[in-house]
Amino acid sequence: MPTPEEKARELIDAKLGASGWIVQTYTTDLPELSEGWRWATMDQVFRWVRNGTAIVPRAESGVPILRISAVRPLRVDLTDVRYLTDAEADTAESWVEPGDLFFTR
Repeated sequence: MPTPEEKARELIDAKLGASGWIVQTYTTDLPELSEGWRWATMDQVFRWVRNGTAIVPRAESGVPILRISAVRPLRVDLTDVRYLTDAEADTAESWVEPGDLFFTR
């Protein structure tokens, strides 16, 4: 079984070969972390990344979806929602779970 570092190198090599990306990784001279913390690569942290939905939420009720404005530093306002109809909602992959990370632009 490959180590996480070997897996990361395989992924980087695959990206370089497939797309010509220039990828630079830093694995030395990393600062010390507090006890119980450790460094990790993005592929070790993320199960998947999703860019929300392209459907404009116009329903008055139905399946709640978080707005970009719901995501704030160190908190998520679970009441800041809009709604999709059941038919519009792609809920199979979109449920918010404890431990999820949110990023907004």
